[in-house]
Amino acid sequence: MYWKSCHCQKMISDKFLLKENRLSDFLLSDFLLFSFYLIITFLLYASSLSNYFVLDDFVRLKAASEGSLSENFHFFPVPLLVYRIFYLIFGLNPVPVRILHIIINSVVCFFVFKLSYRLFEHFDKDTYADKDADDKTKLLKSFLCSFLFCVHYIHVETIVYFSELHEMFYSLFYITGLYAYICYRKSNKPAYLIYVFALYSASLLSKETAVSFIGCIFWGEVFLFKSTFYQFLKKYYILFIITFLFLASRYFLFPRLDLLQVSFDLIVILAETFKNIIFTFTAFIVSLDFMLIKDIYKLNNANYVQTFLDVAKQYPLALLGISVSVIIYVLILKKRDKITYISLIYILITIASFVWLAGYERYLYLPSAGFCILLIHYLFKISKENVFKEKIIMVILALYFTYNMYNLEMKESQWIRASEISQSAVSRILDLTRDLPADSKVYFKNIPGEYKSAWVLRYGIHEIPELFLNRKNLFFYYISERPADFRTNESNVYVYDYYQDILYKVINLQ
Repeated sequence: MYWKSCHCQKMISDKFLLKENRLSDFLLSDFLLFSFYLIITFLLYASSLSNYFVLDDFVRLKAASEGSLSENFHFFPVPLLVYRIFYLIFGLNPVPVRILHIIINSVVCFFVFKLSYRLFEHFDKDTYADKDADDKTKLLKSFLCSFLFCVHYIHVETIVYFSELHEMFYSLFYITGLYAYICYRKSNKPAYLIYVFALYSASLLSKETAVSFIGCIFWGEVFLFKSTFYQFLKKYYILFIITFLFLASRYFLFPRLDLLQVSFDLIVILAETFKNIIFTFTAFIVSLDFMLIKDIYKLNNANYVQTFLDVAKQYPLALLGISVSVIIYVLILKKRDKITYISLIYILITIASFVWLAGYERYLYLPSAGFCILLIHYLFKISKENVFKEKIIMVILALYFTYNMYNLEMKESQWIRASEISQSAVSRILDLTRDLPADSKVYFKNIPGEYKSAWVLRYGIHEIPELFLNRKNLFFYYISERPADFRTNESNVYVYDYYQDILYKVINLQ
């Protein structure tokens, strides 16, 4: 009896040690993967850490200096609270926030890997007879999905742009929330469901567009796991309560939406939606100057025929890029399976909150995870057909990764140059205006709005006097904001022409 008791204790002890060793190996591999993405992201974006402020950065800094939890028509307490803490500690130093961007991006890459693996594990039917070989293939696919996400050029604007902490937090909580959801569906452990609710709340408090998360859960429940609508509501009604509480808080704390300038004309919305869907799916595959295309589109007042003709004349490479993208998506759809549908629906749900309104590359940070899974899964599916195709696919993957890193560097260099233009312009403006009389108004003419595809001072000029001169009695405006009678109704009105580098006083005609 004593021997049996000792033998049982030894077996339990051995099992515990085995489980403990597996956990240690698991945590070590997770740490190494995160560290890998941290190093890669830092190497890719280190040169832009000290970029000067541009565009919305000045508005964000103003909100941080005041301790506000809302900015313009946005209500995102989580990132603004972080901006406030960083402002109190580091002042107007942009480097710490960008380091935080790099860390968050590394965590998101890590969870893209984890989520990809769970999806392949649950829904990928292209399995191997050898279980170990099958698992290694899924791990490799998941790694390539996350690595492509890490080096994709579409993320430059999100990571380099100082004002995009809300996009980073929102994406982080959103993607980890989906991972928790998949884990819950696999294990049925209530703890994962609590994580889903908590992460959705954090994502919603980071950016309002996180409401689309409910769409992902609904689609997963009804179409993937075959739940009824009633079962979905019964299990996830807390998501709707969280959304209601958020909307109520937003309404009572920050009810203003008048700064949201948007047309609710159905034709305009449909035209904008169609344009932004083309932009989204093309931008994932080819790097183009979408600023130029957007300007051509605006000049033609959303006339598609004339826009097509002008783009063909001014930027024919764009039409080639769009055509190549269409061909690739057609090829992908010809080999469609459940992973294909999951990826495409995920992209459409995550862009649904903004696609009718506007399209910018920084909005595609979160949706691009779906594209990475879609593309890598398709290429592996093709490579299994024969050895020759497998070699061709490896070459295509190597070329596409190289293409992404090259364009990432090109886009980053544009943002670095844009920040230099912004810093030079702001420094000159401060030198010319710091001694102007109290209650002076300065209207800025020909101020640089963007440099290629990177923003400069298209917005945010109004906050400069208080932020950098500590003056609340000096007012900056764009020349387009001048009143019709600005020459006659006030004194101490000035115009600064950036092209001519001249500040002159407007003569009062009264």
